[in-house]
Order: sequence, then C-alpha cells, then structure tokens
Amino acid sequence: MLFSGYPKSAAPDFTYSLPKPKIICMKKITCLFMFVLAGAMAFSQQKLEDGIYLLDQSAGNRHNSPAPQRVAIRFNPQFIEEDPANYDPLFVATDEFFAFANAGKPVIERQSKQVNRVLLQLTGTAAEKLKAFTARNLLKKIVVVVNNEALAVYKIDKPVASGLVVITKCDGQACRQIAKKLRDTI
Repeated sequence: MLFSGYPKSAAPDFTYSLPKPKIICMKKITCLFMFVLAGAMAFSQQKLEDGIYLLDQSAGNRHNSPAPQRVAIRFNPQFIEEDPANYDPLFVATDEFFAFANAGKPVIERQSKQVNRVLLQLTGTAAEKLKAFTARNLLKKIVVVVNNEALAVYKIDKPVASGLVVITKCDGQACRQIAKKLRDTI
C-alpha cells in the first residue's frame, strides 16, 4: 500500500506531468529533414556522360521525383546570370542523348571583352550522330551537360550538320574549366 491510512481514492496525487512537446514544431522539423534528404537523393544520381540531353518538360516535372529515365541536374554556378534562386533544377531525359566525341582539343574563342565561347569539334561519326539527334528532336529544348552540370539550354531550330558544338556566354574562368574538363575526356 502506497499511503497507509488513506483510502485509495483519497490518496494525494503527487504525479507531475511534463508539458507535451509541440507537435507542430516536430512536424516542421520532420518535413524539413525529409525535404533536405529528398533533395540530396535527387542530386546524388549516377554520373552523366558529357553531352547533349533532351530537357524533360513533362507536366509538373519540377515537383516530382525523377523517373528512371530522367535525372535532376543543376546549373553550373558560373553560368548563372541572375539570382541563383530563380534557377530550379532541370530534369534531363537519359534514354536518348548525344555523348561528346571530340576530334581535337576544345578551343576558347573570345567574342567580346568579357564573353567567350568554347568550340568543340566532333569526330566524323559523332557529327553524323549529332545531325541525326538534332533532326529527330526539332523544336525541342536541349541541355548541354558537362561534369553533371547544365551549362546551357537551347532550342533546336534546325539539324546541326557542322560537327561543331558551341558553348556560349562564359567568362574566362568558366570557359577554361569547361575546356579542361572536355580535354580530359579525349
């Protein structure tokens, strides 16, 4: 017997209850954790080959997790011209793409005082594949991907028959990094 002399129903209540944690706060922390985890998983995909990929513009693709045939990638920070918050992740289709096959070392060509471009000459076979790829995907948007990062988004208005890939609008440092990366893949 806990308290002798008191009837069980009249025993003093010495229990202390702790304040209940705010469930709303815990839910917010859990949601934040899940958001960060999902973001990390979305960008920890397999290594993409350097090349040209179709931009996946399916409805709601910015808010869905990547499908097996698409991968989320980010823009290379050196190619972002505005506020980085305005650049959502891009989803690229991995079932059909064009991988770079360099015929020589990439060349940096100066366009103006601060703007350069990288020129990449393709092998004869790769040039034919690029021409076929661009002919099949007329009026679609493509993403130039180097080192798992988007460098540019273009719309195909005609088949590319020259065998020359041009990556435009990069400053000196960004162009040198891209050229070095492409040189390392030769």
